Amino acid sequence: IRKIKEARAKQTERQRLNEPKTAWVLLSPAGDRIIVTNRKTFCDEHNLSKGSLSKLVRGVIKQCKGWEHVATVPLQRSC
Repeated sequence: IRKIKEARAKQTERQRLNEPKTAWVLLSPAGDRIIVTNRKTFCDEHNLSKGSLSKLVRGVIKQCKGWEHVATVPLQRSC
C-alpha cells in the first residue's frame, strides 16, 4: 500500500510540474486572438521558430510572420 501511495504522489507531482504556468495572447495575421499555453506545439502547428516566438513574447521583436504578442497571462496553479 505504501508503494502505491508513493507512486501516486510522484505522478501527482509530475502532473503539477507539467502544467502550463503562463499563457500568451497572440494576434494572428488574420486578426484573430489566440491563447497559447504550449509554445512548442503552437510553433509546430503554425510553422514558426521557437526562438522567434520566444523573442516575440519577450518584446524583443514586434512580430513574427505576421503574428503579434498582445498579452502575457500568468495561470493559476492548482493545489
